[in-house]
Amino acid sequence: MARDLLNAFPVDPYLTSYLFLWLCTILSFIYSRVHFRSRAVFHALTVANVLLTLSPGCMVILLLMGGSNVAQLSGNMAGWQFWLNVFPILGLGAFAALFVTIVASIYHVVVNLIRKRRREVGVFVCYAVPTLLLSLVTLYGLGQFAPDA
Repeated sequence: MARDLLNAFPVDPYLTSYLFLWLCTILSFIYSRVHFRSRAVFHALTVANVLLTLSPGCMVILLLMGGSNVAQLSGNMAGWQFWLNVFPILGLGAFAALFVTIVASIYHVVVNLIRKRRREVGVFVCYAVPTLLLSLVTLYGLGQFAPDA
């Protein structure tokens, strides 16, 4: 029974790295929520993480609908049509999340180094690095699962 379950879900480097980074981001969110002083930067990174969570959610919806990213392999054309329509929005959201993360990182590090608050930079890095890596992994995953006719 357990072996059949493991064979049903192949180990994909994208999936395992995404789940690991998502877990790291959740844990760093819990820690940073209390210790983060700059609320605007914290909220910007949280919005970026929400945007990055939408992509795998839509992939799960695609699989539950019986669709595939390739039209000929799709058991349900409505699933493929859903993925075709939502893919550009998810791609723009992932690029926006990457841009917001980079801008917030540069802003926060420069401001806190000028004010000589090194502990705040450490707390920020705890939350920003998983967000940055998660955005890169999400962009890679979207590139791998692009709609194909």
